[in-house]
Amino acid sequence: MTMRWLRSAVLVSVVSGALGVSVALGALGALVVSGALGVSVALGAAPSGRLTARARATHVLLAPVVLGGAELAAGIGVEARGLRAGGQGRVAIRTTGHVELNGKVAGKLLGLRVARDVELTEPGTGRSLGTARAGALVRELGGRARTGSVRVETHGAVVVIAELPSDALTAQPVELLATGGWQYVAGEATELRAGPDASQPLVARLAPGARVELIEQQGASARVRTHGGHDCSGWLAAAALRPRRPSDTPGRPPQLVKPTHEVELSIALVAPGPRGRKVATLHGGALVERIEVAAGRARVLTAGPVTVEGWVPDTELAQLGKGFVDLPLGP
Repeated sequence: MTMRWLRSAVLVSVVSGALGVSVALGALGALVVSGALGVSVALGAAPSGRLTARARATHVLLAPVVLGGAELAAGIGVEARGLRAGGQGRVAIRTTGHVELNGKVAGKLLGLRVARDVELTEPGTGRSLGTARAGALVRELGGRARTGSVRVETHGAVVVIAELPSDALTAQPVELLATGGWQYVAGEATELRAGPDASQPLVARLAPGARVELIEQQGASARVRTHGGHDCSGWLAAAALRPRRPSDTPGRPPQLVKPTHEVELSIALVAPGPRGRKVATLHGGALVERIEVAAGRARVLTAGPVTVEGWVPDTELAQLGKGFVDLPLGP
């Protein structure tokens, strides 16, 4: 394949989904970004680190997690072992990116992404509850479901208990593209129902801050459509809504780490001390900020959705170049 390359210093901003993570990257390709993660990166020289075999993600984290001093961002893929139906108990996980570490998390913090737009249907009745958009996060609940379907709970400010096709779930990155506009948010926890009367069937539960588009109002009731990963229409008390404010739209996330070096081969990241325990494995291409050097070892902080500090041999780090990056522009 013939490739055309652009050599230039660039700033790339990628924002998608429910979470923003901002890092300044000195190498292209050291971080895969999509789905529920949003990342702003400043690119320098093309990476030279050697790629190695990695674990394959089976689930994604539904919330930020701290494992032994390492901070894991919501939305990253992990390999989970021994997850029970409904997410009961704690589960062993391993991260699957350039920074590999092991630990245990509550099973209820593990979920999956919706791979394509699919209908959400009420368990038992098949009544349509709305649409789950590609890239939206859900948690499997277990229990009986129609053949070829699975029971899930949607994750976020719009909570729906529903069934969807089992082949529509994935742990791989999927970009979430919300459609439509919204002018109001739920000012309090409230219920979305199929009709204006409180006796009508439940569609979804809205947490404070849930974004909605107002369709019509009848007296004390309002018909709305939710905005985001889960698109549901229904009625709620008009008093539960408040107008949209500028603070309801998050700005660009702050820059967290400024990488200075790249890991060339897979190495162990260890805790401080002469007999420091292994904290994680840094694979070729991982980007780090070198904080200090002592006795041939470098104290580093990893950049990306897995943030952890430790020591590595300084000789295994390559300083990032400045000002140039190779970008493929097309075939």
